Amino acid sequence: MIEPAVSAAPHIRGGKVKAIALTGGKRSDSFPGLASANETVKGYEVAAWFALFAPANTPPAIVTRLNRELGTILRNPQVIERLAQAGVEVAPDSPQQLGTYLGNELGKWRRVVDKAGIKAD
Repeated sequence: MIEPAVSAAPHIRGGKVKAIALTGGKRSDSFPGLASANETVKGYEVAAWFALFAPANTPPAIVTRLNRELGTILRNPQVIERLAQAGVEVAPDSPQQLGTYLGNELGKWRRVVDKAGIKAD
């Protein structure tokens, strides 16, 4: 099964399941001995991610402030350590970087859907 690290971490660390590989594009500091599937299947990358969104018409000053405050929290060593224990790697970005990432992800998965001929019922 493929399971996000955040929910699989306690089971992996507790020895209840054996992890075979990570689906992200690179190895994780949270699981240093675990290979990435990308090492065997070049170009393979399926990553779980989290982001904070606001309504589209939110004033830029508020978005900037929310991003700054969240970045401060996510750069706190205690928060980083706590999230790492859960298998989460912290990578705070700007709203613009998130937009670029989302565009790339949409394009990647659109190509997968088109190539596989997947249709909505």
